[in-house]
Amino acid sequence: MDALAQSLRAGLTRLLWALQWFAREFLWIRFRPDASSILMSLCRMLGLAAILAILRLLLIAGLAPTLLGAACELAFAALVALFVGNVVKELAVEVCARAMATWQRDFSRTGLTLDGKIVRETLRADGTWIRCVTSEEGTVCEWTDRFGGCYQVVTGSRVRPRARV
Repeated sequence: MDALAQSLRAGLTRLLWALQWFAREFLWIRFRPDASSILMSLCRMLGLAAILAILRLLLIAGLAPTLLGAACELAFAALVALFVGNVVKELAVEVCARAMATWQRDFSRTGLTLDGKIVRETLRADGTWIRCVTSEEGTVCEWTDRFGGCYQVVTGSRVRPRARV
């Protein structure tokens, strides 16, 4: 029973991470008065629109008459829609980043990995970039310089481990 409870807890944790990822990647609209935030919000809206359009197209004929068939159909439609929506969003981000570089402006974005790590990335106008991934274990920052060098710094956790009694 203990193994089943751990398995259910792990599955629930993964489901919550996936829902947080979806909310952060597609529903998190920020209207700060800088170009990066506005463009990133538009990219997220394009991705969400693609998800909704794909779901509509795949489910327009209705669901299978059996419960198992309908569940499989819904799962397939959701996975295809998420894949296409994420590709659309990432292509829009690439177009926006290149447009910002053309205008000599940096492009910043914040996201979330499927396992709950926060990702902050800035694509600079000079072609360099910096990316930081933060989790409970610490932060990993990677960046490039104008001469093609790539660097990485790994820091430990800011949260001190609890003392065992």
